[in-house]
Amino acid sequence: MRITISMQTIKNAVGETSGQNYWKIQTDQGVMTCFEKSIIDKLSERLQNGQFADVEMVQNEKGFKNIRAFYDAPETVSQQMDRQAIPQETVHPPAMGKTTIPEQKAKYEPTSMYVSYAKDIFIDLVGSKPYGKSCIDDGKELTVEDLMKKSIELVKQAKEAFS
Repeated sequence: MRITISMQTIKNAVGETSGQNYWKIQTDQGVMTCFEKSIIDKLSERLQNGQFADVEMVQNEKGFKNIRAFYDAPETVSQQMDRQAIPQETVHPPAMGKTTIPEQKAKYEPTSMYVSYAKDIFIDLVGSKPYGKSCIDDGKELTVEDLMKKSIELVKQAKEAFS
């Protein structure tokens, strides 16, 4: 992972079991190690000048942070954004027998169609009388709510008739 670090110290060390020379770098992000002299030379120069360093850091399963590369040119803002971009989620086709969203939506499509029909009938019924006047059905005065109920009843009757 490419990161920018601020360094406090760089110390030479020797592996206890391997006897291999390496360096411990105290950074603003904890202690890191490096096994390459060419990288340490560049980091030392940055440390002496009080500069930040762009490095490639790899953390192993034991939690050790190892610097594997040094970058001379700092990242541009767009490069940082590209590197930190959220990975796109992989879309997998649904397993057999599972209902997908379009299939679920299809279950409710007739309902919206029937609502639309009831609305159209309601508008026609309301529009057939002067606003504010009541309709009379079987000797009973109908309110706007009654007209809506009547519209729904008519759609249900039509649905049953053609089913």
